[in-house]
Amino acid sequence: MKEQIKALVTARDHVSFAELAREIDGFKGNIGWELRGQNVYLWTGLSEKAFDALVDLIESEDIHFVPASLLAYLIDGITQKLPLAKDIKPYKKPHWFPVILRPGKGIKGKALQVKVDDLARCSPRL
Repeated sequence: MKEQIKALVTARDHVSFAELAREIDGFKGNIGWELRGQNVYLWTGLSEKAFDALVDLIESEDIHFVPASLLAYLIDGITQKLPLAKDIKPYKKPHWFPVILRPGKGIKGKALQVKVDDLARCSPRL
């Protein structure tokens, strides 16, 4: 799965979680990806295998996250059933911060500056 994700992101440059869920068999599951302690989700509905592949790709700097608009996900046809997070900050209730995946390390200031240690695998309590 890791190579499939990397190939798709490299070929298309801007890829949403919705595209990955639609294009890659086994991507969907019941894992959420939360910014640790913030109650901010990047995505819910990942499989264990997808989560692990994405973590490996981020750690190896093969992909990075860039903030995205809700419109990108509306066009792709899948959104999250959460209020939108307008910023990365702690929220009392779960919020969704839309991101897209891009190839490579990312340019400081444009990429979402998140370390893998800041991300938590969780069972969404939505």
